[in-house]
Amino acid sequence: MTKNRVDDLDTFAQELQSEILREAHARYGDLVIDHWMRPRNWGSLDEPDASAQVTGSCGDTMWITLRVHGATIVACRFTTDGCAAAIACGSVATELLLGKSLQAAARTTTTQILEALGGLPDSDRHCARLAAQTVQAAIRDHAARSLRRTSPRRSPGS
Repeated sequence: MTKNRVDDLDTFAQELQSEILREAHARYGDLVIDHWMRPRNWGSLDEPDASAQVTGSCGDTMWITLRVHGATIVACRFTTDGCAAAIACGSVATELLLGKSLQAAARTTTTQILEALGGLPDSDRHCARLAAQTVQAAIRDHAARSLRRTSPRRSPGS
């Protein structure tokens, strides 16, 4: 390929990317785009105190890991194989969890996630539901792990 063709291709790619971002900003708004492009708490925790994986109605999967000290969430991470809205919802959900008690975190709702993002188009609201369901599953996992740690062990034959 000649240098002019490479330059033309680079220019086309930059213009296309700019157009995609303009359309995304118009559809979602600045806050959603910010959480999509720079997700908070992305990744997973080594040796978490709780974890959950939930697959939503659209086929996207979200994973959340938690570290708990006493009854307070001191660290949380998420990943998803989902779209921009799923990434933004996971990002906001983890921000909502940090520093909260397990009891307060258990009350995390789809509506809270949507409000924290300033809303989503109707076609993407299921992503907030996926994030809320994954939070709930992680809280249940923590409760189950705690129960296993505190249950008296029975010896064989008792």
